[in-house]
Amino acid sequence: MRVAAYVDGYNVYHAIKNTRQNHHKWCDLKGLLQNFLLPGRETLVETHYFSALAHWKPVQMARHRLYIAALESTGVQTHLARFSEKTRSCRTCGSSWTSHEEKETDVKLAVHLLKDAALNKFDRALIVSRDSDLVPAAKVFKELYPDKELKVVAPYAAGHSTEMLNICDGKHKIQRKHHERFLLPATITLESGRIIERPNRYNPPS
Repeated sequence: MRVAAYVDGYNVYHAIKNTRQNHHKWCDLKGLLQNFLLPGRETLVETHYFSALAHWKPVQMARHRLYIAALESTGVQTHLARFSEKTRSCRTCGSSWTSHEEKETDVKLAVHLLKDAALNKFDRALIVSRDSDLVPAAKVFKELYPDKELKVVAPYAAGHSTEMLNICDGKHKIQRKHHERFLLPATITLESGRIIERPNRYNPPS
């Protein structure tokens, strides 16, 4: 059985961030997701990672770019959305500030899921997210492709979306042991010959 995975990067990131286990952010997503497959019976044919770069935070963005390069070295396909600026104000004091809101990630994930199903690239899809915004896409998927399976994978330290569970054919849960087991190497040599090193902030505790 051919399996394709679609990862909501920021959903996974924020779930890890809440645990304060920064080294889990240097995660080998492809290796971790293969852990949920039946050996000899299922093959992970594609892994897609959806996220966006926080351009107003240059230090964090640099780490994110390194992580993306590390993921791509394992065969993960990256799809970047964007952030939009939004002016907010305080009703009490009248002060205002600029915030940033992630845009298009869910849409890009949904579009690629349905496109790949139409192209018959997989028999089962894994959606790694707890976001209920993906419910409409999951419903359409099941209506159009009843012979294909759809499973939802909850990020570590985050629960499943009940609405997604009511639509999908099954579920998995990422646990701390998975993150500990599937960490990317500290040093990675890319096909271009470029060497990238794990950011110090993501070093495992001694």
